[in-house]
Order: sequence, then structure tokens, then C-alpha cells
Amino acid sequence: MPYGKKEVGFSFDHQNHTGANAFNYALDATAGTVSNYYADSSMTDSLGRTKHYTVNASENSYFNIGGNLRRAFKFSNDHQLQFRLEGRFGLSHTPNNINALWIHSLIFTHNDHLSIYYALKDIMAVEAMQSYSYYHSKQDIGQNNVFSSSERATSLSASVNLKTMFSAAASVRLH
Repeated sequence: MPYGKKEVGFSFDHQNHTGANAFNYALDATAGTVSNYYADSSMTDSLGRTKHYTVNASENSYFNIGGNLRRAFKFSNDHQLQFRLEGRFGLSHTPNNINALWIHSLIFTHNDHLSIYYALKDIMAVEAMQSYSYYHSKQDIGQNNVFSSSERATSLSASVNLKTMFSAAASVRLH
């Protein structure tokens, strides 16, 4: 743990495994500051050579919140269907040092994840997933320096197990 870290957090987790159709959910949040934060620093000289090193900074702060929902349905002893939805958000104020100039970045992150899983006894299983990630950073130096990116990914996985004679699995991920 970094020196001077002050953090407060909350978490709630509900697990219900009674019956055939389990429903579980969770929520967590943290907020804090780090008074002696290790920050990235770089210095570029007149010849274009850059040195990267770590410096001691202050005023790093953050807030994170996330949660998930999980639901399972069991249809007889043969079929099972599961859903999972997950989301996370983050906001931070992070110091950096470039050419002896202190720069503070305001960073926002967001991640979502949805998956559906189906199983037929121990013979076959299929899972489809969709995820989305977003990153946005704005620096407080003179100009409007903004960087943002996002990524979507889809994946499909399947496996077949025909007792002890044959077993196969495949997975495909698209970005």
C-alpha cells in the first residue's frame, strides 16, 4: 500500500443458491486519495533523447464503482442456462511530470460485460460474450489535450465431450 493512502469502500454481495434458479448480485464502490503517489516522469533534451523515471507526487485521487448480476436457470437435469451482466466505472485525478512541468490528468474508464452460457448435461457447453471498454483522459495543460479510445469484443466458445472417446473445444474472439 502506498504511503499516505486514505480509502473508504463499500461492498455488498448477495448469493442465493437455494432452488434450481440461482440469482446473485454484487455492488462495490471505493474512493480514496494517495498523498505520496509514484508518478511517471519524462525529460526530453535538445537532442531529442528522452529519460523516463519515477517521481514522488501528491494529489492522486480516485473513485470506482462496479457491480454484477448473475442468473441461472436449470431446466430439468439436462439443460442449464446462465446470464451474467457486469459493469465498472472509474474516475481518477492523476499527476504526471513532463519536462519539469506538472500535468494532472482527469481519467474516466467504463467497462461492460454480458455473457450467456448454455450447457447440456456434461456433453456440450456454449458461451457467447460481448464486452465494451471505454477510456477518456483530459490533461490540464494549456491546450485541450484529450485522448479517448473504446473497444468492443465478441467471443463465442463451445465444447463437446462424448464420454471418454472424444472431446473438442473451440473459441473465437472478434475485436
